[in-house]
Amino acid sequence: MCKVATILINGKIYAEKNRFYQAMLIENGIITAVGSNSEIQSIAVENATTIDCMGKTVIPGLNDSHLHLMLYGTKKQQVQIKNANSIRELISMCREFVGKHPERTEKGLLAIGWNQDLLEDKRMPNKADLDDISTQIPIVLRRSCGHVLTANSLALKLLKRRGDFESMPSELYERDESGNLTGVIYEEAAMRAMTIVPDPSDEDREAAILDAMREAVSLGITSVQSNDISPNTGDLEQIERVIKKVFNEGGGLLRLRWQCLYREVQDFEKSLESGVFSRRDHYNRGRMLTVGPLKLFKDGSLGGRSALMRNGYADSPGTSGIEALSDETAKQLCKIAAENDIQVVTHCIGDAAIEKMVDAYETVIENGHNNLRHSILHCQITDLQMLTRIKELGILVQYQPCYLNSDLHVVDSRVGKALAETSNAYKTAYNMLGQRVSFGTDCPIESLNPFESLYCAVTRKDQKGFPEDGYYPAERMELSDALDAYTVGSAFCEFAENWKGRLKRGFCADMTVLDRDIFTIPPDEIRLVRPVMTIVDGKVVYRNQEEI
Repeated sequence: MCKVATILINGKIYAEKNRFYQAMLIENGIITAVGSNSEIQSIAVENATTIDCMGKTVIPGLNDSHLHLMLYGTKKQQVQIKNANSIRELISMCREFVGKHPERTEKGLLAIGWNQDLLEDKRMPNKADLDDISTQIPIVLRRSCGHVLTANSLALKLLKRRGDFESMPSELYERDESGNLTGVIYEEAAMRAMTIVPDPSDEDREAAILDAMREAVSLGITSVQSNDISPNTGDLEQIERVIKKVFNEGGGLLRLRWQCLYREVQDFEKSLESGVFSRRDHYNRGRMLTVGPLKLFKDGSLGGRSALMRNGYADSPGTSGIEALSDETAKQLCKIAAENDIQVVTHCIGDAAIEKMVDAYETVIENGHNNLRHSILHCQITDLQMLTRIKELGILVQYQPCYLNSDLHVVDSRVGKALAETSNAYKTAYNMLGQRVSFGTDCPIESLNPFESLYCAVTRKDQKGFPEDGYYPAERMELSDALDAYTVGSAFCEFAENWKGRLKRGFCADMTVLDRDIFTIPPDEIRLVRPVMTIVDGKVVYRNQEEI
């Protein structure tokens, strides 16, 4: 086989904390040497391509340990309701979108992004608001967290005709004082309600995933652990078919590891027999498109007050959240996963959800060794005792520091100052768990931009720089630790720490060249960092021609 070689020179190449190299040799997608310019140039193979980094900083490719890439690409094709400042503006934006895109909305309007805490109205939109958009098509608008949505009257009528109200728990449908549906729907019922709007075509899905990948690599992301195989995203067979086609045809710009969501035991067992899990050995022969863990939901969101809390919500007495998965079913799913050597990652935000899921994991962790690397996803509301138990059981934690953008404004009121102080405990958890902590964005719930997440982890501020001294600043992380969580930690989460996440000999050539030195700029500027080049498997997949 002909050797394809590339050398990088004149770089500040991050190897590990306080250690950098100047140059690198890449052969057939693998880093084969690092060192000084002279060292690397002396061993470079004939006809190697040379990339002059011109003194710029090079870091390992960023690995988002949890997001929804297909959902993000699909969202970009929808009306951008996240930008609405009021319910009236939301209505206006949706009306305009329907008028401009009749072919795209003739069977219904679906979008995600409203957040009542950020709207001038300080309330959730209701069915009357959505009826003001249209009564001729079903309309389903999801809260930014994805765990709550509002449906218009026609959508509710179609849900009733389909039998949703009989098959779903009644408490998941909000009613007013007169007992009438408000249109607000929670958790599992919300996930099902969004399917009242038909899925996009294969062509639209393909365009969506390609668009999302292009944006990801432009932001320095070279790997994603993405919950695409999910009924929350759409038809599972369609999504697998489309993404597989893209990668088979050479269109996969990054490494994609699927997190696969199943809520019922029978659905998971069916996947093991004839679904995506039955094909995981085939996928996992390569390193670009692979099948990863079983994804579960234990509770909802803090913003929607559906996260499961041990002592309820400080700002809503009598409310303690929603349990999306029973303890019995959680333990049964973990048992089946363990029998099939499958990792489990579970969405847990409230302290009660975390405690209950740690209990479930403990039933399948043998002799304190979490060999399948079961993980708590989000892990927001914690105390030191819970983090200590997570450490003792060897459980992983997948954080999204960018959650602070919105949550730092509500956590104290939701759970009280004492518990808030030990929650979103990135530094404490990293010091306790090391590489068992990984970072991501949960995009499209938050921005795809990893530098905004790194900024939040280091400064404990939102994107506007609030609060000035950081939110519970004792939890501010060192940049190198935050960066390692986004690379080494994320690689460990997917059993890839022996070949991905570091820029050293024998590791895959996934990296990004930055427009400024992220290690020396003021922390408040981290969110402004942008890649000028991104390399995946030794190939340049993004390049800003004006910069390098």
